[in-house]
Amino acid sequence: MTPKGVTATVNRAVAKLGARNAPHAVLLACQYGVLDGRPQRHGDHAGFAAHRYRGEEPCEACWEGERAYRRERRAARKAGQINAA
Repeated sequence: MTPKGVTATVNRAVAKLGARNAPHAVLLACQYGVLDGRPQRHGDHAGFAAHRYRGEEPCEACWEGERAYRRERRAARKAGQINAA
């Protein structure tokens, strides 16, 4: 995106939310539930943990990330056991 494109997008969001400026638009978006104020992680172990922490069922992308994380941890443990022997 170009700087002008970003400005236009911000201005459209501000207008749609009925905000005075961009920071006010962010506040209104949080109040309306569009944004929850927390960064969203998906597709990795942290995203999986975030779903669980919020009491949600993890999305498929987060399940895949969690499986990959567990495979990596398992491989690291096995490598450590082989090196220790």
